[in-house]
Order: sequence, then structure tokens, then C-alpha cells
Amino acid sequence: AMEFDHFPIVQLPLDASESGHFDSSQLEFQDWGVNYAYTDYLLWASRHVPNWQPETTRLSHAQLRAWQQVLSVKLQEQQSTDDSLSDEKSDSSLPISSSDVKQLDVNQLADYLANPQAAVLKQLGVNNKHPEDRSLVEQEPHQLQPLLKHKIFTDSIKQWLEQPQTADLAEIIKRQHQQHLTLSQAPLALFSGLDELSKVENALNKQLKTELADKQLLGLMKMGQASSQLSPDLVVDGMQLTLESGQQVQFNGLAEHLYQQGGYLTDQVIISSSKQDGRWNKKLLKPFINWCLWQISDQVKVAEVFKVHLVFPEKLQVIEFKPWYGTDESFATRSTIENYLKQLVTHFLQNPASFLPSDLLNQLKIDKKPDTPQKVPLLKSSSKSTGINYLAYDQSDLTAVDIESVVNKYQKVLKWPSYEEILKLIDTQPSHHPLIEYRQHLLPLFAMVFGEFGEFGESGQGGKS
Repeated sequence: AMEFDHFPIVQLPLDASESGHFDSSQLEFQDWGVNYAYTDYLLWASRHVPNWQPETTRLSHAQLRAWQQVLSVKLQEQQSTDDSLSDEKSDSSLPISSSDVKQLDVNQLADYLANPQAAVLKQLGVNNKHPEDRSLVEQEPHQLQPLLKHKIFTDSIKQWLEQPQTADLAEIIKRQHQQHLTLSQAPLALFSGLDELSKVENALNKQLKTELADKQLLGLMKMGQASSQLSPDLVVDGMQLTLESGQQVQFNGLAEHLYQQGGYLTDQVIISSSKQDGRWNKKLLKPFINWCLWQISDQVKVAEVFKVHLVFPEKLQVIEFKPWYGTDESFATRSTIENYLKQLVTHFLQNPASFLPSDLLNQLKIDKKPDTPQKVPLLKSSSKSTGINYLAYDQSDLTAVDIESVVNKYQKVLKWPSYEEILKLIDTQPSHHPLIEYRQHLLPLFAMVFGEFGEFGESGQGGKS
């Protein structure tokens, strides 16, 4: 597991104008005067040279203030040490205060489900660079940058959602493009290829417009202490759970483009300009975590069938989130969903940096077993398909050949995507038990997306029973 201890901690703010006298006779490394600020030197010297202090007669007023900063940091360190010793002597039976509650953002858990190793690296400050982020690279004036195209599409869909019954997506996209052109310094109109952004319009008019006709736009929901640049339309308390270790955690998060009917949340629209527009999509991870939290919340009411509408430039995908029941496997009751969240958070807090990209899960198929019951029905009995995802069967029903087949497929893709320029510099850390970890993390969502539960009968019970 990766630890924060491997990375330096900045204790004093950097000051570009800061300068001071470096006593070269006491410097351990000769690059101190080039690569470090004067306060860094003062702090190092005061820690490593007994009873050391600068010659105050040689310091300017600014340098004296820097020395005072160093003394303040050292005093805080001493107080922290004293407090730590005091805590060790205190009664461990004291009640847990609010400061002892671990704050978690839904985005963090969604990142963890998408790929634990990438999530841990992100926490450690490694910023991966996606194709949309390459807008700072100089382009020919006639080329529309991917990030700008993404913004045009996203803003256009948001505007369409304000009046879905009368809005014209193609016209909205043209107006959005014209607004950006007025801000452009390019000598000619950008060749934008806007037609590819409006291919989804037919699906919006035929499906989404009908689906939202009798629903009320709720907008933005804020849970707990989540930060937002926009004023939320609904605020609810952060969900708190106590893990088996005794650690208390509070979930905070945002959910955008929500719709309701009769006081129940019914739909959510997720907008993406990505070309990866299949049903099994990482864009579902954050809505899924939110849905789980709503199921165990006493402040949020959710329809038994909650629909997530994934809007892509060329396609509209509709996924139903709902409690499900399989053979000896289910994800329906409040306690089951709560236990899933506890297990997921426990793994997250342990920081196991395994390379487990969620995109790969849909490719981990084995030969169908006609004589073995599917614990999670992913194929109808009438299906002619010869392959099926290994999650359909209980782990004990998988043969050595099945396991080897899945592991080989997993090991063949143990590399970062080609566009991850920064992450490609870091070796992937394969999981020792990929089949088990994928099952623990993603089975409930995978079953919602691909499960064929109608054949087995669906219970009318809600998720909060």
C-alpha cells in the first residue's frame, strides 16, 4: 500500500520574494541557496544544529519575521508532541467527538471503484492528464479544442433540460458555439464539427422528453459538507456509518440534474462528451454510490425504480437502479446495502492500491455452464450466447480453467491507457485476488446494469425494508 509518509510535507508557505543570508559553512548540501527558501534553511538548521539561532544583527526585518515563523512552527510541533503524550495517558472510553468522524466524499469512493490504484495516486497528489485536459497545447486556429467541445455539449444539454418539451438541441449548440466564437482571438471561425454533438437529439426527443414530461426538476442536492460553487436546491444531512473497527465515517456529496415525482426521486441525467458510451460505464459509479446512501437515509425518498439517463453525443443510455433478487444472492434490503458500503469504505481506508479498472470487468467472461444455476442471472435461459461474465456464478462453481481464463484476461491489460501521460510513468500494481475484489466492489451495480431478473420474479419490496 502507498503511504503519505513517502511524500514531503510543506510546513511553511512559499514566498517568491523571500531571500536571506545562507551560512555556507553550515550547509549540509551546497544547493540550499538555490533550491530552498530562507525559512526552509532556518527550520532545518534549528532542528539539526543544537542550540542554533541566526545572527540577528545580520538579518533584515523581513528575515527576522521569517525566523519568528520558524519559532512558531517549532512551538506547534512541541505542543503536538505534548498533546500526543497526553492522549496516550487519557481514558480510551471517552465519547467520540465530531473531529473523530472521518469525512468521505462520494467522488472519492467513485474514483476508488473506477480503479483503486488511480484513486490512491490521486489522493497522493498525482494528477493524471486526460485528453480533454490538453487544451493548453497550441493548436491550429481552425481546430476546436476537445475541452471546449466538451463544454459546448455539456452546457447545451443543461440548457435543453430546462425546457425539454420545446427546446431544439441543434439550435442551442449553435448558439453556444457562437458565444465562444465572440471570445475567441482566432482570425477565422473555428471548424467545429458540431453535427456530431447533436446526433443524440432524436433519442432525447423520443425517449427523454417523454420520460421527464410528468416529472419535476429538482436540480442539485447537497449531502453533508460537500463543497459546491452553486447553491443547492436541496440540502440533507451527511450519512454516518460506524465500521466494524469502531471508526465513524460521514458521507458527503453532490448529485446534479435530479428529478422527482410525488416527493420521490425518480430520475437523474448524467452528461458526458466521451466516445465510450456503452451501458457499462464509469459514469454510473457516482450515481450508484449516491443511490446506495439514499436507500439508507431517513431524509431522502427514492422511487423503487430510479432511472439514470446517460447522455452522450451519439447515444442515450438508460439504466435502472433498483433492488434486485437472484438465486441465493440479492441487493435489496437496507442492511445488505449498508453492509456493502461498510465493506467498501473499509477497503478504501486501508488504501490497497490494486490496479482494478472497472472498465475491464465487462470483458471477464467464461464459457456458459448450462447445468450450473446462475446466482446472479446475467443471461436468459433462451439466450444463444456461449459466453457469460464470471460474476453470474458463485465463486465455488468456477473451475480452475475458468479462473485461469479470467486471470489471463486481467493480466493482459495490466497497463495504463495510452492517454494517461503521467500515470504511465508508474508501474501498475496487480491485484492478487482480482476475481474476489471485482465481485466485492462491483457486483451490485453490474447486476443492475445487466441482470435478467424478470425471469426469476421480482419482489415488490423497496430497498429500505
